[in-house]
Amino acid sequence: EKMGVSDRLMWYYQVRKSTLQQLMEHAVCTVAPLQECSRNLEQGCSPLKILESMACGTPVVASDLPVVRELMTPEEEGLCFRAGRAGELARQIRRLIEFPELRATLGQQARRRLESQGTWQHQTEKLITLYHHLSAQSYVL
Repeated sequence: EKMGVSDRLMWYYQVRKSTLQQLMEHAVCTVAPLQECSRNLEQGCSPLKILESMACGTPVVASDLPVVRELMTPEEEGLCFRAGRAGELARQIRRLIEFPELRATLGQQARRRLESQGTWQHQTEKLITLYHHLSAQSYVL
């Protein structure tokens, strides 16, 4: 409200995939405010929201966590902020609102990264390589 953009924000819960894709393709950004908790730091998570946004070419503003850095490089394919810092989150969103060229560049680079490294084929190849590596190791039980 202080920024004067509350009438331009849309909050959705459980949206159909076709609707979600249309919304993301026309959004300034999507936000992934992940918490610094054991699930996101130790147990592991896979934030689909980030991958879906990258596939649509929509810039992501996400908490700066290791899982996020595995998917995107800050300032290259998206923007990050320290988890739990609402002011930092707001600044990153404002950057995307005020600099449409940054928004376009981040979105394009995110889509390219996903296309070059994030398809099922790429992930399957990485998994097969890992299996081959592990099967070549000798383990003592």
